[in-house]
Amino acid sequence: MSASSQSDRITEDLRDDILRGRYRAGDRLPSERELANRFQVQRAPVREALKKLEQLGLADIKPGGVRVCALQTASLDVVEHLLALSDPPDPEIVQMVIEVHSALILLAARLGTQRGTDAQIERCLELLEEFGHPEVDQAHEHESILELSDLLVEASGNLVLSLAHRGIRLQFLENLKGREELLHLPATTRVPMAEALAQALRNRDGKTLSDLLSELATQVGENAVSIIRSQIEPGTQTQSTGTRSS
Repeated sequence: MSASSQSDRITEDLRDDILRGRYRAGDRLPSERELANRFQVQRAPVREALKKLEQLGLADIKPGGVRVCALQTASLDVVEHLLALSDPPDPEIVQMVIEVHSALILLAARLGTQRGTDAQIERCLELLEEFGHPEVDQAHEHESILELSDLLVEASGNLVLSLAHRGIRLQFLENLKGREELLHLPATTRVPMAEALAQALRNRDGKTLSDLLSELATQVGENAVSIIRSQIEPGTQTQSTGTRSS
C-alpha cells in the first residue's frame, strides 16, 4: 500500500473515531509512535494523516502532541463524513443540514426576486412547472428542486451565498441520488405549493416566496426525518456526535 493510501486509511479511521466520540474535544490523540504501531506503518503516513485531520479542523497539532478540537470549530467538509457514519444517516444531522440549507435558499429567494434577470425568473417558472407536475417521478422532482435552488442562488448575485450553497449541495444534496424519497412530497402537497411559488415569482414578491419556501422546507425536513427514523432498526440508535449545544 502506498504512503498516500496509508495516510488516507489512517485519516479515515481517526476521523471516524473522533466523530463517533471515541476521542472528545480536548483529548490528546495517541503519539505518532503509538499510531504507527497501531496501523503497522512508518511514522511518515501517520504525520500526513494528522495534518489532514488538522485541515478538517478536527485536530490541533502542537509541539507537545495532538489534541482533538470541538466539532463546532471544524470545517464544513466534516458534514459529509458525519452523514456517512451510518446507514441510514443520523436523522438529527439530516435535519440540521436541511435547516441550514433552507435558510440559505430563503435568503436567495429574497435577493433573487429583486436582482434576477427575466430569463432567470422564466427558467425558475419552468422548473416549478416540472416540480409541480402531478405525475413527476422522484428523480426528476429532485433534479428540478436542485436546479431551482441553484438558479435562485445565482440570481442573488451573492458570491458568499453561492459558495455556502455549493458546499452543502455537494456534500448532502448530491449524495441523495438514489434516495430521492427523503426529499419527496406527495402531489397533494407539491402541486398547490408549486402554483403558489410560481405566482410569487411572477410578482417578484420575495417575502411571500421566502415564506412559502420556508413552509416547503419544513415539510421536506419532517418527511426526511420520519423516513430515516422508520428505517432505523428497533433497538438501535444512531450515536450522537455531540453537535447540539446543551
